[in-house]
Amino acid sequence: MKIRSDYVSNSSSSSFVLWGKIYDRSDLAQKMIDAGLVPEDQADDFDIYEWLDEHDFGFDYDEYVISDDDVIFGMSPAKMDDNETLAQFKQRIFDKIKKARLPIDSISDIEYIKGVNTDGIITID
Repeated sequence: MKIRSDYVSNSSSSSFVLWGKIYDRSDLAQKMIDAGLVPEDQADDFDIYEWLDEHDFGFDYDEYVISDDDVIFGMSPAKMDDNETLAQFKQRIFDKIKKARLPIDSISDIEYIKGVNTDGIITID
């Protein structure tokens, strides 16, 4: 058993891990316009939170992370099936991102991503 003996803050923070792809938030609107997902005349007012809430984009609430700089689409390792290999899991994530029509080149673009959400501020390691 491990016992934490150092300082513990009362801030609400949670760690997360995903297998997925990181997109630069500032480029995401243009990528979604290029894919035909967002009308070009809405680019200036594009709000990723609102858009994801209004559209069935194929990702559950816990399958994307939005920070000030990045947007990550992926899946938690907890969603990996018992009989699924890591390669199969990564392929499933790749297929889901591709089906959503987001740009992704190959399964090797799927990476292990970890971060923390502290009081609404998301930091990606």
